[in-house]
Amino acid sequence: MRGRSSSDREYIEGIIKGNSKIVRSFYSRNKPIIVSYVLQRGGMYHDVEDVMQQAMMVFYEKVSLKGFSQMSTIDNFYLGICKNVWLQQLASRDRSCLKDIDVSSLQLMGESEIDEDLYARRLRLYYQCFRKLSQQCQNIIKMRQERIPYVAIVKELNLGNANNASSKKNYCQKKLENLIKTHNSYRDLKDEE
Repeated sequence: MRGRSSSDREYIEGIIKGNSKIVRSFYSRNKPIIVSYVLQRGGMYHDVEDVMQQAMMVFYEKVSLKGFSQMSTIDNFYLGICKNVWLQQLASRDRSCLKDIDVSSLQLMGESEIDEDLYARRLRLYYQCFRKLSQQCQNIIKMRQERIPYVAIVKELNLGNANNASSKKNYCQKKLENLIKTHNSYRDLKDEE
């Protein structure tokens, strides 16, 4: 644990030992920035507790490893984990909307070097463009991502037959791709890969 302040060492040792006073203190000193981060990115206050608890489990696992070392302060390390947890929750909340885009370009990096800003901006671009589609296009894309058969989509959306539904899905998917590729921020996001 070289390179860390004695305060960091005390917190790490206290957390590993399960010292509730130290854990509460660590939560308290980090909570305001986590609250701000989650609320600014579409979360609710109740999401913060969940994020912090999940992040604490990951944090505990990481710092408990023999030979653990990290270059940043434990607050920054914990914040990085919280950001990662929150972005994973956002992605899993609406994973069906992400299935047809290049999710590999949205994959999170390790906790020490999270490019969460790029990830969040790409996700925001996708949703901005997705919401510009007609309601029927949104529905058909979601339904196909959920692997709902065309026969059911035909009945639900009144599309006549499965060929019409397939054509409509392809049209909507291409329209979404075009909206993304012609958006002002697309080139900037593409350049940051």
